[in-house]
Amino acid sequence: LGATARASCTIWRSSCLIQDDEEIQMMWKLDEEFLTGTQYSLHKGVEVSNITIGPINETVTTLSCYVKRKHKPQMMKVIQIRAGYPPAQPQNLTCVMNVTTKNLTCRWDPGQDSFLPVKAVPASCTPLPGQNSCTIGRENLLLYHPMIFWLSVNNTLGEVDSEPLCADPIDLAKLDPPTIHAMQSIPEETDCISVMWEAGRDSEHMHQLCDLSYQAEGDQEWKLVSIGHFSTSEVWRVRHCGFLFGTLYHFQMRCQRFGGAGYWSDWSPMVNFTTHEKAPSGELDAWWKVKTREAEARTEVQLLWKPMKPNEAHGKILGYMATLSTRRHSGEPSPLCNTSETCCTFSLPLGTQKIYLMAYNARGSSQPTEVYLSEKKGQPVPKFQASPHNETSIWVHWDLPATPARGYIIEWHTMTSVEDSSDGNHGHNNMGWTKVHSGTITHALIQGTEWGCPSVWKFTPGRKVWPPPASAQLPPSGDAQSYLDA
Repeated sequence: LGATARASCTIWRSSCLIQDDEEIQMMWKLDEEFLTGTQYSLHKGVEVSNITIGPINETVTTLSCYVKRKHKPQMMKVIQIRAGYPPAQPQNLTCVMNVTTKNLTCRWDPGQDSFLPVKAVPASCTPLPGQNSCTIGRENLLLYHPMIFWLSVNNTLGEVDSEPLCADPIDLAKLDPPTIHAMQSIPEETDCISVMWEAGRDSEHMHQLCDLSYQAEGDQEWKLVSIGHFSTSEVWRVRHCGFLFGTLYHFQMRCQRFGGAGYWSDWSPMVNFTTHEKAPSGELDAWWKVKTREAEARTEVQLLWKPMKPNEAHGKILGYMATLSTRRHSGEPSPLCNTSETCCTFSLPLGTQKIYLMAYNARGSSQPTEVYLSEKKGQPVPKFQASPHNETSIWVHWDLPATPARGYIIEWHTMTSVEDSSDGNHGHNNMGWTKVHSGTITHALIQGTEWGCPSVWKFTPGRKVWPPPASAQLPPSGDAQSYLDA
């Protein structure tokens, strides 16, 4: 492409039944365009016309030779001109051996199109036209010895070889994927799992290096663990630790020949396994609100808490229990409440200063979280505002109170109208809260996942923030209020 071409057309009058004294004109036609070349006569009625065309920018062009007799052009000969480039050097020659047939399949990137018919010839096999792969039979391979593989490509303008690949064919093996045979929690009270698997077909005799990949249900990413080098065997076993209790996991495995070129097998079919549960651990994040009934010498307590974290729940939390004492001090305690929700209301004798909160699953209860009811109420904050952040969260801002605070509680309620909050009575099912553990912080981002118990309040950006009545409070630091129109 881009070069010029020369053509010559010769006519013998005697062969074309043209009289010696008849005047003729030789013409050329390039595709649809008539051109004039250089014409001259030789002895014995021979007429010759030469032409140079180009630069040629089309991969296929038609050139015709004409004789014009009595003002009418007559085509004498037509040829097709194919233009292109010398063959590009093939890139990325890779070969993979099938461990069952022991055949070697090689693939390559042909590189830039030459626009001309190309013949590719790897050692010991010939691919079909346009095909970028070829399989070398077992009879042409010398296993456990280095061999050199390369690819020769040629067309009418030249020939080029790929970079050579030097390897023992057996090192180029790609194994069939392993099969996970069984899974088991061992020993019972640890976070370890025993995985048993079978080697891929026809690879049991090979030393292998394997990877274990696993993902907890709901997670986005897979964790990859190299589980080492294994000798020949029909069934292999490995133990891995660090799993969450009572959690569904997805498992896959892959293997490669140890010491080979690094071709991994495909991943095995996915296997699901749920780890065993154990009693919850960790403390619960709790808060409370107190209303004293002096006539009855009782205190009404609304206790609220966050769900136990997954890495502390160790399984499915069946419920939560609040008590006045713990088992360690006095046998089986009488619960103040036992619920699967994250809030409950009960009454206590006046002067009660401490209660205990526990989470439990099928394997037992967590250690009691001590909840003290005697903390001093803080001073009101002078100013409190809420503004939308995005569709599922809001920014809350406040000014520091006159007396330094140790921390803040931000509480909010969802409602269908401003009038719904005028009486100040809010059910726990449309209420949310969060703690701010520093007294010097003056803002917080309330995420959409925290809205309600268990309902969600969805915010739309760009709406106004109005003054009271209340929909957000900051006990125990004060009664500053703000209403956010959603």
